[in-house]
Amino acid sequence: MSKTHATYIAMVAVFGLGLWGILRVGATLQAAKYVAGDWRVRWSNGSASQHLPDRLTIEQSGRYLTVTLRRPESMGPIRLRGELRTSNVGQGRSDLTLASSDGRWNMTATLDETNQLLSGHLAAPQSYDWQARRILAPPAASH
Repeated sequence: MSKTHATYIAMVAVFGLGLWGILRVGATLQAAKYVAGDWRVRWSNGSASQHLPDRLTIEQSGRYLTVTLRRPESMGPIRLRGELRTSNVGQGRSDLTLASSDGRWNMTATLDETNQLLSGHLAAPQSYDWQARRILAPPAASH
């Protein structure tokens, strides 16, 4: 066997072992829960929350989220960015933690096991508790 053949075989073996290792580690990873879409919001603070929208939109890229609360045009939308974290305790509870770029608005929420209900708190100039239901069901997972 020539030196060229031995080098080629060694290269293929190293790349094959590398690919095997990547696939083995990747098989243990889990995708973030799907929370993107439109949600109907119910604020628990009654008339104090009149200026807050009854709908929020979540955009998702993996565990990273952007939430938009669309208020009347004169007030402009509230945009919050943050992360989705899944707890290892219990039945896969997921927590959202978001903040506006200027730091005036902060939101925390918990997604229930059915992926249909968010419960949370919005801290702003005033504080608001809220619940949101998914308007449309998430797409079915493909296997």
